[in-house]
Amino acid sequence: MNPKAAKPQCQPFADLEDLSGAAAPKAVTHLALESKETPGTIHSVSLALLPGDNAAKALEAARKALPSCGDFAETTDDPAPEESSTVEYALTGGAGYDLGDDALSLAFGTDGLYSIVVTVVRVGPVLVRGMSVNVFGPPPAAIPEAVMKAQVDKVAAITRPAH
Repeated sequence: MNPKAAKPQCQPFADLEDLSGAAAPKAVTHLALESKETPGTIHSVSLALLPGDNAAKALEAARKALPSCGDFAETTDDPAPEESSTVEYALTGGAGYDLGDDALSLAFGTDGLYSIVVTVVRVGPVLVRGMSVNVFGPPPAAIPEAVMKAQVDKVAAITRPAH
């Protein structure tokens, strides 16, 4: 998708949503499941290894930009002609779960098109991103803290071996 925010200061949110730009990983894995209880809702968890201190910088940039990005437009390079390539978002965010080295929670809303809830936890150079998308509009529930904690604990066990 390669999203580009119309307001440059809002680009960190597009990067975290798509794991691109400043949040582009050296390696990434995703798992997505569609909810049977709420049709049209897709939940996914991604593990992304970023080079150097880019994981910390990506969250820091998003947190810093949050006050000036309550609404912003994002354009993608989606090749599907029937898809709108520009989306207007209403964005809210704040502290994420008390996990890992740093965390941030974001809710992207549109005018009834769809909504996204993103929870990002940093464990060293790894971003653990939980994302819920409801293609029918109302905001979905965030990935549960227990699910995020399980992923964070696995990453910590690999990246921070016991001494």
